[in-house]
Amino acid sequence: MTDAPVAEAAPRRSNGVLAAFSGPCLPLAAFGVALPVTLPEFYATYVGLELGVVATVFMAVRLIDIVFDPFIGWGMDRTKTKWGRYRPWMAISTPILMLSALMMFVLVQPGAGAAYLFGWLLVLYLGFSIGTLGQLGWASVLAPQYDQRSRVYGWWQVFNIIGVILILILPTVVVKTGIGDYADGVRIMGWAIMIALPVTIGLAMFVVPEPVNAGAAPHGGPRAYLALFGKKTVRKLLFADLLLGVAPGITGSLLFFFFGQIKGYDHTQASLFMLFYFVAGLVGAPFWAWLATKIGKDRALATASLIFAVFYIGATLVPGGSFALTAVAMFIAGLPYAAGLFLLRAMMADAGDEIRL
Repeated sequence: MTDAPVAEAAPRRSNGVLAAFSGPCLPLAAFGVALPVTLPEFYATYVGLELGVVATVFMAVRLIDIVFDPFIGWGMDRTKTKWGRYRPWMAISTPILMLSALMMFVLVQPGAGAAYLFGWLLVLYLGFSIGTLGQLGWASVLAPQYDQRSRVYGWWQVFNIIGVILILILPTVVVKTGIGDYADGVRIMGWAIMIALPVTIGLAMFVVPEPVNAGAAPHGGPRAYLALFGKKTVRKLLFADLLLGVAPGITGSLLFFFFGQIKGYDHTQASLFMLFYFVAGLVGAPFWAWLATKIGKDRALATASLIFAVFYIGATLVPGGSFALTAVAMFIAGLPYAAGLFLLRAMMADAGDEIRL
Protein backbone atom coordinates (compact mmCIF):
# COMPACT_ATOMS: atom_id res chain seq x y z
CA MET A 1 0.00 0.00 0.00
CA THR A 2 1.57 3.29 -1.06
CA ASP A 3 1.62 6.43 1.02
CA ALA A 4 0.18 9.69 -0.24
CA PRO A 5 1.00 13.21 0.91
CA VAL A 6 -1.45 14.76 3.34
CA ALA A 7 -3.60 17.43 1.77
CA GLU A 8 -6.56 19.41 2.91
CA ALA A 9 -8.62 17.70 0.20
CA ALA A 10 -7.84 14.25 1.60
CA PRO A 11 -10.80 11.85 1.41
CA ARG A 12 -13.10 11.35 4.35
CA ARG A 13 -12.10 8.07 5.98
CA SER A 14 -14.80 5.41 5.92
CA ASN A 15 -16.20 3.93 9.10
CA GLY A 16 -14.65 0.59 8.13
CA VAL A 17 -11.16 2.11 7.88
CA LEU A 18 -11.59 3.92 11.21
CA ALA A 19 -12.83 0.71 12.85
CA ALA A 20 -9.81 -1.21 11.54
CA PHE A 21 -7.49 1.56 12.68
CA SER A 22 -9.09 1.57 16.15
CA GLY A 23 -8.95 -2.23 16.50
CA PRO A 24 -5.56 -2.24 18.32
CA CYS A 25 -7.23 -0.15 21.01
CA LEU A 26 -8.90 -3.33 22.25
CA PRO A 27 -5.72 -5.04 23.57
CA LEU A 28 -3.97 -1.73 24.33
CA ALA A 29 -6.91 -0.56 26.42
CA ALA A 30 -6.93 -3.91 28.19
CA PHE A 31 -3.34 -3.22 29.20
CA GLY A 32 -4.36 0.34 30.08
CA VAL A 33 -6.90 -0.83 32.67
CA ALA A 34 -4.88 -3.81 33.88
CA LEU A 35 -1.77 -1.77 34.68
CA PRO A 36 -3.31 0.62 37.23
CA VAL A 37 -6.26 -1.51 38.38
CA THR A 38 -5.89 -5.29 37.98
CA LEU A 39 -2.17 -6.03 38.22
CA PRO A 40 -1.35 -4.12 41.44
CA GLU A 41 -4.07 -5.93 43.36
CA PHE A 42 -3.26 -9.26 41.66
CA TYR A 43 0.41 -9.09 42.65
CA ALA A 44 -0.47 -7.93 46.17
CA THR A 45 -3.06 -10.64 46.83
CA TYR A 46 -2.33 -13.68 44.61
CA VAL A 47 1.42 -13.39 44.05
CA GLY A 48 1.96 -12.35 47.66
CA LEU A 49 4.07 -9.20 47.37
CA GLU A 50 3.55 -6.54 50.02
CA LEU A 51 1.30 -3.74 48.82
CA GLY A 52 4.00 -1.16 49.58
CA VAL A 53 6.50 -3.08 47.47
CA VAL A 54 4.04 -3.33 44.57
CA ALA A 55 3.33 0.40 44.75
CA THR A 56 7.04 1.23 44.85
CA VAL A 57 7.81 -0.97 41.84
CA PHE A 58 4.97 0.50 39.80
CA MET A 59 6.04 4.04 40.69
CA ALA A 60 9.68 3.35 39.80
CA VAL A 61 8.79 1.81 36.45
CA ARG A 62 6.44 4.67 35.61
CA LEU A 63 9.17 7.19 36.34
CA ILE A 64 11.52 5.31 34.02
CA ASP A 65 8.74 5.08 31.42
CA ILE A 66 8.51 8.89 31.34
CA VAL A 67 12.05 8.90 29.94
CA PHE A 68 11.16 6.29 27.29
CA ASP A 69 8.56 8.35 25.49
CA PRO A 70 10.67 11.25 24.13
CA PHE A 71 13.25 8.80 22.76
CA ILE A 72 10.54 6.67 21.18
CA GLY A 73 9.01 9.79 19.63
CA TRP A 74 12.46 10.84 18.38
CA GLY A 75 12.90 7.44 16.79
CA MET A 76 9.49 7.61 15.12
CA ASP A 77 10.22 11.07 13.74
CA ARG A 78 13.37 9.73 12.07
CA THR A 79 11.71 6.59 10.69
CA LYS A 80 11.09 6.50 6.96
CA THR A 81 10.09 3.23 5.31
CA LYS A 82 7.91 2.15 2.41
CA TRP A 83 5.36 0.97 5.03
CA GLY A 84 5.20 4.40 6.62
CA ARG A 85 6.58 6.01 9.75
CA TYR A 86 4.33 4.56 12.45
CA ARG A 87 3.24 1.15 11.21
CA PRO A 88 6.68 -0.46 11.66
CA TRP A 89 6.67 0.66 15.30
CA MET A 90 3.24 -0.87 15.80
CA ALA A 91 4.65 -4.13 14.44
CA ILE A 92 7.66 -3.91 16.79
CA SER A 93 5.40 -3.43 19.82
CA THR A 94 3.38 -6.59 19.11
CA PRO A 95 5.88 -9.32 20.17
CA ILE A 96 7.08 -7.20 23.11
CA LEU A 97 3.53 -6.86 24.44
CA MET A 98 2.68 -10.51 23.79
CA LEU A 99 5.74 -11.71 25.72
CA SER A 100 5.13 -9.34 28.63
CA ALA A 101 1.46 -10.39 28.81
CA LEU A 102 2.55 -14.03 28.96
CA MET A 103 4.98 -13.37 31.80
CA MET A 104 2.91 -10.85 33.76
CA PHE A 105 -0.52 -12.50 33.54
CA VAL A 106 -0.12 -16.18 32.69
CA LEU A 107 3.17 -17.66 33.87
CA VAL A 108 3.68 -15.71 37.11
CA GLN A 109 3.42 -17.89 40.21
CA PRO A 110 2.86 -17.12 43.91
CA GLY A 111 6.13 -16.12 45.52
CA ALA A 112 7.54 -14.24 42.53
CA GLY A 113 9.73 -11.44 43.82
CA ALA A 114 9.94 -7.72 43.31
CA ALA A 115 12.72 -8.15 40.72
CA TYR A 116 10.41 -10.30 38.57
CA LEU A 117 7.66 -7.67 38.74
CA PHE A 118 10.09 -4.81 38.03
CA GLY A 119 11.75 -6.48 35.05
CA TRP A 120 8.65 -7.62 33.21
CA LEU A 121 6.70 -4.48 34.08
CA LEU A 122 9.48 -2.45 32.49
CA VAL A 123 9.28 -4.58 29.33
CA LEU A 124 5.50 -4.22 29.31
CA TYR A 125 5.62 -0.43 29.61
CA LEU A 126 8.24 -0.22 26.86
CA GLY A 127 5.98 -2.14 24.47
CA PHE A 128 2.92 -0.23 25.65
CA SER A 129 4.61 3.13 25.02
CA ILE A 130 5.73 2.07 21.54
CA GLY A 131 2.24 0.78 20.64
CA THR A 132 0.25 3.71 21.98
CA LEU A 133 2.59 6.41 20.64
CA GLY A 134 2.69 4.70 17.26
CA GLN A 135 -1.10 4.58 17.04
CA LEU A 136 -1.56 8.17 18.22
CA GLY A 137 1.04 9.42 15.75
CA TRP A 138 -0.66 7.46 12.98
CA ALA A 139 -4.01 8.97 13.93
CA SER A 140 -2.65 12.51 13.68
CA VAL A 141 -1.88 12.08 9.95
CA LEU A 142 -4.87 9.90 9.08
CA ALA A 143 -7.22 12.89 8.78
CA PRO A 144 -5.84 16.42 8.30
CA GLN A 145 -9.21 18.20 8.61
CA TYR A 146 -10.06 19.87 11.92
CA ASP A 147 -13.49 18.29 12.45
CA GLN A 148 -12.47 14.92 10.99
CA ARG A 149 -9.82 14.60 13.69
CA SER A 150 -12.57 14.60 16.32
CA ARG A 151 -14.16 11.75 14.39
CA VAL A 152 -10.91 9.75 14.16
CA TYR A 153 -10.14 10.13 17.85
CA GLY A 154 -13.80 9.53 18.68
CA TRP A 155 -13.58 6.10 17.05
CA TRP A 156 -10.26 5.57 18.81
CA GLN A 157 -11.82 6.32 22.19
CA VAL A 158 -14.92 4.18 21.57
CA PHE A 159 -12.73 1.15 20.86
CA ASN A 160 -10.64 1.96 23.92
CA ILE A 161 -13.74 1.82 26.08
CA ILE A 162 -14.96 -1.38 24.40
CA GLY A 163 -11.58 -2.94 25.14
CA VAL A 164 -11.83 -1.89 28.78
CA ILE A 165 -15.36 -3.28 29.08
CA LEU A 166 -14.48 -6.63 27.51
CA ILE A 167 -11.41 -7.14 29.69
CA LEU A 168 -13.30 -6.16 32.85
CA ILE A 169 -16.00 -8.71 32.10
CA LEU A 170 -13.58 -11.64 31.76
CA PRO A 171 -12.59 -12.27 35.41
CA THR A 172 -16.19 -11.84 36.58
CA VAL A 173 -17.45 -14.29 33.92
CA VAL A 174 -14.76 -16.81 34.88
CA VAL A 175 -15.76 -16.65 38.55
CA LYS A 176 -19.56 -16.61 38.03
CA THR A 177 -19.57 -19.49 35.55
CA GLY A 178 -17.38 -21.64 37.79
CA ILE A 179 -14.55 -21.89 35.26
CA GLY A 180 -12.07 -20.80 37.90
CA ASP A 181 -11.22 -18.29 40.56
CA TYR A 182 -10.12 -14.67 40.23
CA ALA A 183 -6.51 -15.67 39.51
CA ASP A 184 -7.71 -17.86 36.64
CA GLY A 185 -9.68 -14.90 35.34
CA VAL A 186 -6.53 -12.76 35.28
CA ARG A 187 -4.68 -15.48 33.37
CA ILE A 188 -7.49 -15.68 30.81
CA MET A 189 -7.26 -11.90 30.57
CA GLY A 190 -3.63 -12.33 29.57
CA TRP A 191 -4.45 -14.97 26.94
CA ALA A 192 -7.16 -12.73 25.46
CA ILE A 193 -4.69 -9.85 25.13
CA MET A 194 -2.09 -12.11 23.52
CA ILE A 195 -4.57 -13.34 20.91
CA ALA A 196 -6.01 -9.89 20.17
CA LEU A 197 -2.67 -8.12 19.66
CA PRO A 198 -1.49 -9.72 16.37
CA VAL A 199 -5.03 -9.93 14.97
CA THR A 200 -5.98 -6.28 15.50
CA ILE A 201 -2.59 -4.72 14.75
CA GLY A 202 -2.15 -6.92 11.68
CA LEU A 203 -5.58 -5.91 10.34
CA ALA A 204 -4.86 -2.23 10.91
CA MET A 205 -1.51 -2.41 9.12
CA PHE A 206 -2.97 -4.08 6.01
CA VAL A 207 -6.24 -2.12 5.76
CA VAL A 208 -5.47 1.40 6.95
CA PRO A 209 -3.30 3.80 4.90
CA GLU A 210 -0.64 5.95 6.49
CA PRO A 211 -0.45 9.30 4.67
CA VAL A 212 2.86 11.16 4.59
CA ASN A 213 2.82 14.65 6.03
CA ALA A 214 4.30 16.48 3.06
CA GLY A 215 4.85 19.68 4.99
CA ALA A 216 6.66 18.15 7.94
CA ALA A 217 9.88 19.89 8.86
CA PRO A 218 12.98 17.84 9.68
CA HIS A 219 13.34 16.87 13.32
CA GLY A 220 15.42 19.36 15.30
CA GLY A 221 16.77 17.00 17.95
CA PRO A 222 16.53 17.70 21.70
CA ARG A 223 16.05 21.42 21.11
CA ALA A 224 12.86 20.66 19.21
CA TYR A 225 11.31 19.19 22.38
CA LEU A 226 12.29 22.23 24.41
CA ALA A 227 10.95 24.53 21.70
CA LEU A 228 7.55 22.85 22.00
CA PHE A 229 7.22 24.20 25.54
CA GLY A 230 7.60 27.67 24.10
CA LYS A 231 4.28 27.20 22.33
CA LYS A 232 1.37 28.42 24.45
CA THR A 233 -1.04 25.91 22.90
CA VAL A 234 1.23 22.95 23.67
CA ARG A 235 1.80 24.09 27.26
CA LYS A 236 -1.92 24.44 27.90
CA LEU A 237 -2.72 21.04 26.39
CA LEU A 238 0.02 19.25 28.34
CA PHE A 239 -1.05 20.91 31.59
CA ALA A 240 -4.69 19.98 30.96
CA ASP A 241 -3.67 16.41 30.12
CA LEU A 242 -1.70 16.19 33.37
CA LEU A 243 -4.60 17.39 35.50
CA LEU A 244 -7.24 15.36 33.67
CA GLY A 245 -5.13 12.24 34.13
CA VAL A 246 -4.93 12.61 37.90
CA ALA A 247 -8.56 11.83 38.71
CA PRO A 248 -8.90 8.62 36.63
CA GLY A 249 -5.45 7.53 37.83
CA ILE A 250 -6.44 7.84 41.48
CA THR A 251 -9.79 6.20 40.81
CA GLY A 252 -8.28 3.21 39.02
CA SER A 253 -5.59 2.58 41.62
CA LEU A 254 -7.90 2.80 44.62
CA LEU A 255 -11.20 1.52 43.22
CA PHE A 256 -11.13 -2.03 44.57
CA PHE A 257 -9.77 -0.90 47.93
CA PHE A 258 -12.29 1.97 48.20
CA PHE A 259 -15.37 -0.10 47.38
CA GLY A 260 -14.14 -3.08 49.39
CA GLN A 261 -12.79 -1.53 52.57
CA ILE A 262 -14.74 1.75 52.72
CA LYS A 263 -18.08 0.92 51.11
CA GLY A 264 -18.26 -2.79 51.99
CA TYR A 265 -18.75 -4.30 48.52
CA ASP A 266 -17.09 -7.49 47.29
CA HIS A 267 -14.68 -7.78 44.37
CA THR A 268 -17.34 -8.74 41.83
CA GLN A 269 -19.55 -5.80 42.77
CA ALA A 270 -16.61 -3.39 42.52
CA SER A 271 -15.83 -4.78 39.05
CA LEU A 272 -19.42 -4.20 38.01
CA PHE A 273 -19.27 -0.59 39.22
CA MET A 274 -16.23 -0.05 37.02
CA LEU A 275 -18.04 -1.76 34.15
CA PHE A 276 -21.02 0.62 34.48
CA TYR A 277 -18.59 3.55 34.56
CA PHE A 278 -16.91 2.60 31.27
CA VAL A 279 -20.18 1.67 29.57
CA ALA A 280 -21.34 5.20 30.36
CA GLY A 281 -18.13 6.52 28.79
CA LEU A 282 -19.00 4.57 25.63
CA VAL A 283 -22.54 5.97 25.66
CA GLY A 284 -21.34 9.54 26.20
CA ALA A 285 -18.47 9.57 23.66
CA PRO A 286 -20.59 10.35 20.55
CA PHE A 287 -22.20 13.30 22.33
CA TRP A 288 -18.85 14.93 23.14
CA ALA A 289 -17.64 14.39 19.56
CA TRP A 290 -20.84 16.05 18.30
CA LEU A 291 -20.53 18.91 20.79
CA ALA A 292 -16.94 19.54 19.67
CA THR A 293 -18.15 20.16 16.10
CA LYS A 294 -20.76 22.61 17.38
CA ILE A 295 -18.87 24.73 19.91
CA GLY A 296 -15.23 23.74 19.29
CA LYS A 297 -13.00 21.17 20.94
CA ASP A 298 -11.76 23.54 23.65
CA ARG A 299 -15.22 24.56 24.86
CA ALA A 300 -16.50 20.98 24.67
CA LEU A 301 -13.54 19.82 26.75
CA ALA A 302 -14.08 22.58 29.33
CA THR A 303 -17.77 21.71 29.62
CA ALA A 304 -17.09 17.99 29.98
CA SER A 305 -14.35 18.57 32.57
CA LEU A 306 -16.56 20.70 34.82
CA ILE A 307 -19.36 18.12 34.64
CA PHE A 308 -16.79 15.37 35.27
CA ALA A 309 -15.62 17.07 38.48
CA VAL A 310 -19.15 17.44 39.83
CA PHE A 311 -20.12 13.84 39.02
CA TYR A 312 -16.90 12.46 40.54
CA ILE A 313 -17.57 14.19 43.85
CA GLY A 314 -21.17 13.00 43.83
CA ALA A 315 -20.15 9.37 43.24
CA THR A 316 -17.87 9.33 46.29
CA LEU A 317 -20.63 10.69 48.54
CA VAL A 318 -23.11 7.88 47.79
CA PRO A 319 -23.42 5.77 50.98
CA GLY A 320 -22.47 2.10 50.90
CA GLY A 321 -25.01 -0.70 51.15
CA SER A 322 -27.10 0.18 48.09
CA PHE A 323 -25.74 -1.57 45.01
CA ALA A 324 -28.34 -0.08 42.65
CA LEU A 325 -27.80 3.50 43.83
CA THR A 326 -24.03 3.19 43.60
CA ALA A 327 -24.30 1.62 40.14
CA VAL A 328 -26.41 4.54 38.92
CA ALA A 329 -23.97 7.05 40.44
CA MET A 330 -21.00 5.36 38.76
CA PHE A 331 -22.81 5.29 35.41
CA ILE A 332 -23.56 9.01 35.63
CA ALA A 333 -19.97 9.74 36.70
CA GLY A 334 -18.68 7.92 33.62
CA LEU A 335 -20.66 9.88 31.02
CA PRO A 336 -17.96 12.58 30.55
CA TYR A 337 -15.08 10.08 30.84
CA ALA A 338 -14.21 9.85 27.15
CA ALA A 339 -14.21 13.57 26.38
CA GLY A 340 -10.84 14.49 27.84
CA LEU A 341 -9.01 11.54 26.34
CA PHE A 342 -9.93 11.97 22.70
CA LEU A 343 -10.45 15.75 22.55
CA LEU A 344 -7.03 16.49 24.05
CA ARG A 345 -5.35 14.23 21.51
CA ALA A 346 -7.30 15.71 18.63
CA MET A 347 -6.28 19.20 19.78
CA MET A 348 -2.63 18.14 20.06
CA ALA A 349 -2.79 17.01 16.44
CA ASP A 350 -4.17 20.46 15.60
CA ALA A 351 -1.25 21.99 17.51
CA GLY A 352 1.08 19.94 15.33
CA ASP A 353 -0.48 21.56 12.27
CA GLU A 354 -0.06 24.98 13.88
CA ILE A 355 3.69 24.36 14.26
CA ARG A 356 4.08 22.77 10.82
CA LEU A 357 2.26 25.56 8.99
